[in-house]
Amino acid sequence: YLIRNKKNFGLTKGLNIGYKFSINNKYKYILRVDNDIFLDKNCIKELLKKLNDKNVAAISPKILHGHLTKTIWWSEFYMNWSYLKFQGTANAKKNRIFNNKKISEIKEVDAIAGACSAYNTKILSKTNLGDEEFFYGPEDIELSYRLKKIGKLMVNQKAIAYHKIATSSSIAGIKNRTFQSTFGFLKLIEKIGTNSDKLIGYFYFILRLFYYKFKTNNKDYYDGYFLALKKDIEDDTEYTMLTIKKASTEKESRKLQKKIFTFYQRNHKNRCIRIRMKKSKLRISKFIGPREKKRHCPKKLP
Repeated sequence: YLIRNKKNFGLTKGLNIGYKFSINNKYKYILRVDNDIFLDKNCIKELLKKLNDKNVAAISPKILHGHLTKTIWWSEFYMNWSYLKFQGTANAKKNRIFNNKKISEIKEVDAIAGACSAYNTKILSKTNLGDEEFFYGPEDIELSYRLKKIGKLMVNQKAIAYHKIATSSSIAGIKNRTFQSTFGFLKLIEKIGTNSDKLIGYFYFILRLFYYKFKTNNKDYYDGYFLALKKDIEDDTEYTMLTIKKASTEKESRKLQKKIFTFYQRNHKNRCIRIRMKKSKLRISKFIGPREKKRHCPKKLP
């Protein structure tokens, strides 16, 4: 089947359309392969060996650089103390990792590589799929965070794929790609980060803004980075108050409250809302805060 969308919904929403199609048609597995990925002839066969385990939620292969096929682009991922604080740059290595026979294990990881990954459809359907606040990147880390609560995440390093890195930047442009990847990482900190991740992470992002301003010669990098930081600050300081005319009867008012509450829980999962009546008007307040700390956020209306 070929699904043709009428417009560019972004990576995550586009993937969700495919995921829903697979779930509705009761496919057992889903294989995601991005347009800049190509597979070794035995890749899918190797992935299925472990994905047949009912406790495995998702699995990725070892991914080599598309143009430097002896070096590794991705082989495993573990969430360490610095990843969210320093945008994954604290442990960046200048030297490339060369592929060798020792890197051929099957083991559990903290996140799969979204660019090439296979999923147990039944487990994936329990996660509400990808978070569409991410246009693209790093939506795979956030989805992995939720998948890991239900099943195991694995890598089979005997399965091989190849990645032609950053092909999308030549299509979307450096400014747009920098904006989307930066904004996505800020959202990742907001959604899964601890208080210390947020405190240090946001401060680090501001420091990097000056780096892009004074140390890089490409204005597109700075503009994309600045716009992402500006948009995230605007979102996080937002306090939305919607005023709706009071329904004519108490029953209609209650029905309206439930409808609004359901909408906000579906579209703003990381927000806490309060519904109250004031001066004959129904007011909805949207509060910003990490999901783990929402002690006063009801799961349903009392």
